[in-house]
Amino acid sequence: MAPISLKKGLIDVLAGELIRHIFDVDKRDENFKIALEYVMSNFRFHRFLDVNPLDVSRSIAGLCSKFRVNSQDKKATHLEELVDLFVNQPLLETNKEEKETQTDAHYSLLDFLLSLSNNPLNSKFVAPEEKRKQNATDTFDWKTYLLEGEEELSIGAAINEDVEKELYNSDEELWAFSEEEVIEEIEEDEHMYAEIVELQKKYKREKICDVSKELAWLNEHVVPSYWVKNESSEFKITKYRYSVSNSRMCENWEIFKREEAENRQGPGYQQLIEKQLVKETLWMLQGVESLYVYVFKDGCYTVNENIVVSHLTKESLSSYLHTFTSIGNKVVELKKFSFNVTQNENEMSKTFRAFGYVLGRYLSERKAEMAKLEQSLIEQDEIITLVVLKDKLLEDSAKVNCVYQLYTDAVLKGHVLYSTVTERVVYFLDIFFDMLCAYDSLGDAGLDKVLIILPMFLDVCQPYLYDLEQWMIMGRLPNSSDEEFMIYRAQVIEQGEANYWENTYRIKETIDKVALLPKFIKDVQKQVLLAGKSLGLLEEFGKFATSVLSIKSLHVEFKDNLKKILQESNNRFLKGKDFTVTEDVVDFGNVLIEDPTMDPLIRENFNMMFLNNYRKLKKQNDIIKNDSQSEYAAWLQLLKDGSCRPPIKLLIEQSLFPAIFNRYDKACAVLLELFKKEWDLFKHLEVMENFFLMEAGGTMHTFYSEIFQKGKRKEFWQDMPYLNIVMQDSLQINYPHLMGSLTVTIETPDYNNNANLFDCISLHYKAPWPVTIILDNETEQKYNQIFKFLMKIKRAIWALEQLRFHDLTSSVPLNESSDLNSSSDEDEPIRRAKKNDQLLSANQQKLKNRMLILRMKMMHVIRNFHFYLMTRIQNATCAEFKSKVIEAKDLDEIMELHRKFLHNLKQRCFLHEKIGRSREAIFRVLSLVFDFELLWLSSVHRIDMSRINTIEKDFNRCTSFLHSFFSSLAKRGSYPHFEFLAQSLKTESQGHQALFRR
Repeated sequence: MAPISLKKGLIDVLAGELIRHIFDVDKRDENFKIALEYVMSNFRFHRFLDVNPLDVSRSIAGLCSKFRVNSQDKKATHLEELVDLFVNQPLLETNKEEKETQTDAHYSLLDFLLSLSNNPLNSKFVAPEEKRKQNATDTFDWKTYLLEGEEELSIGAAINEDVEKELYNSDEELWAFSEEEVIEEIEEDEHMYAEIVELQKKYKREKICDVSKELAWLNEHVVPSYWVKNESSEFKITKYRYSVSNSRMCENWEIFKREEAENRQGPGYQQLIEKQLVKETLWMLQGVESLYVYVFKDGCYTVNENIVVSHLTKESLSSYLHTFTSIGNKVVELKKFSFNVTQNENEMSKTFRAFGYVLGRYLSERKAEMAKLEQSLIEQDEIITLVVLKDKLLEDSAKVNCVYQLYTDAVLKGHVLYSTVTERVVYFLDIFFDMLCAYDSLGDAGLDKVLIILPMFLDVCQPYLYDLEQWMIMGRLPNSSDEEFMIYRAQVIEQGEANYWENTYRIKETIDKVALLPKFIKDVQKQVLLAGKSLGLLEEFGKFATSVLSIKSLHVEFKDNLKKILQESNNRFLKGKDFTVTEDVVDFGNVLIEDPTMDPLIRENFNMMFLNNYRKLKKQNDIIKNDSQSEYAAWLQLLKDGSCRPPIKLLIEQSLFPAIFNRYDKACAVLLELFKKEWDLFKHLEVMENFFLMEAGGTMHTFYSEIFQKGKRKEFWQDMPYLNIVMQDSLQINYPHLMGSLTVTIETPDYNNNANLFDCISLHYKAPWPVTIILDNETEQKYNQIFKFLMKIKRAIWALEQLRFHDLTSSVPLNESSDLNSSSDEDEPIRRAKKNDQLLSANQQKLKNRMLILRMKMMHVIRNFHFYLMTRIQNATCAEFKSKVIEAKDLDEIMELHRKFLHNLKQRCFLHEKIGRSREAIFRVLSLVFDFELLWLSSVHRIDMSRINTIEKDFNRCTSFLHSFFSSLAKRGSYPHFEFLAQSLKTESQGHQALFRR
């Protein structure tokens, strides 16, 4: 339908007429202007022009359904008929042949009429047919027509209409009782009947003179059936006189009232007023035991069944009172726990005592609120009924249920599940923390519960944080009787023992090796443990530093940090500290919201999006600027108004962890400073590097060259005093201060394997305490593994360097050759070698050249490999380890770095268990060197050609495998330092092969 042009004056006139017809107001009235604007706004936005016929049909069908539900079938039927008649006939009959039915205009008018309807359900309706029937006078004698041919049936006396009317009126006057009148009780039912008969006789004498014998028969036979007592009657109303009625429902109601009256006035029943119930309910909710309405027995409240209220049935009264007793019983149980904790302090742990004190504080604050409510009841400021009281206590009931659930889940269940104090305390704090995080995850729906639990959590964890702080700044554990702390002293270990640092203090664990510590400090357990262990070690040496002590306690710093983070979150929400809102903005917002021409939906959306947030921010600024407000209330308000704050779990971590890290850094820094400066940690590490890793080349060469010489000559060297003397002589020149610290130990040597002959030698360094915490026996064994491998490399190089040409060409046995070498004439062996060389045959000369070339190849491979190991150990691994030790924050980190350093050293030396084939190839090369040494010393006259071929073949295979292995690792990018070693092996192998072919 096309929209109406609102510029035409006819529309305004018609709209005004419509308003005056409906509201009967004058044009000059303000309500007329408001109504006119409303009507024109609806016309402007096509409220009744572009109508949806389906919606209108549904509205009418819904209205008809509502009529039928409320037993108004006539209304529904008539409305459906009228609507069907209206939509199926044309509005305008301009052409008889073209009649439009069910157009938008039809449904627009129906929609308009529906909007104008006002409570159609309660409107009176009379169908037009009934009106016509009421107006029409039916003069047909139906009685005569129906009783034609039948005898007239007469029951009782015939009474004309006038007499019956008089009787009816007189009956009303006689038995009408006021509601305030007390009904008199009579003793005998026969006396009541006599009174009725007497009254009837009096009435006959005064009002009715001509009463026929039929009326007498009626009084004799009909009236007694209603008024005389009948023993077989089901209902016995004998005590009171009610208005006469023969309705069974009325009799039931009268009997119910009589029974209720008897119950309320019988023995043991007390009728109370609702104000008394409200007072005793408030007392019961505070934990008062001596009450009349509520009976306290066996630690819980029950409702007294002998009380009644005039306007409530027993069932509804009991339902209300039992609702309050469920809350009162929870309060009593919480109060009992708090009392037991405060009375038996020595038997409870500190955390549970703190929870008991927190519960006591909460109950006292709640008691004060109940007292205020009771005071308002006494002063009669407002009328409080049980229904009103229940509504007022909805928030309090939710708080009590929340606290009680925390008590049952964290305390009662914990005592059932666990037997030790530590497990119970950890379970209690974990449930507390989990419940806090769970309510926080609900957002605004759980904000009221967060405001209850968070302050409790902060106060309950105070004793635990106090013990934590004493451990981190003093190194002291609680008394042995206090078992709730997570750290304990494992055993008494004397200074200098190997596992002193690891086993002295530990975190308690369950049988399943699960750490017994609360969740909110689980991520910083390492820092907590190391800080206390560091201070404990300092205290044993009398090196305790007062700089570790903190000015603020950990709990106070935790709460201050929490408030600070909340303040910063709110400041970000306020767009910085300089965010201000001028009064002009406020006035503009008010004017915009109060504009009557604005659409209601837009106005409501504006309120939700802007005005509420502005008021919230303004309230936040007022709270921050108000210095008179208490600190606790300001903190609660910050939490409540922190719309952009992080989750509670993250807030606790951001507030507590920095304080713990600060104490950890101070405690560990003092200990590491003593290790590095006073106990010379780096000097002791340098000793391990110089002697175990063979960095002190001259000193170690003096040591091992002498025992290598004895081994070559097959002299006895397996003597520990002899080896220690050789070591002391080697240290005397450059390291005289270490002569009493470095010793040599020996195990049973392997005489069957020449390559492993000197693997029985081990070094031992006597490091001072507490450096032995780092350089313990386990790390010394790892150093000795590397020392033995390097010593084997050194022996291979030394063996190849000690091979002489005259030993190869001499025909004198080895022992005789050694005698010649020991003679005073040093040039004699050279002359003898030249002479023997001239006496060699062609095959022997060729064999000699092969031995020389093989020696050069072995020397090249072993020296390159030795060069690689020593440079990697010194320049890469050791340097990297020292730089990390300087940056370490605690002793555990240094020990971990030391373990990784030794692990890397074993990998660099190919001693790791995962490196199998390459390690075997290297050891095979070394073994071939020692076999080649024996072959060389036997001279060319006794050399077996097959033996030389076997050594050359095995050597070439090992070097080829190592070349391919190192090359693949270098190409893969994991170990680029292997590229030099692989290239040197390849180059030398190709050069020697070319030389051999020539």
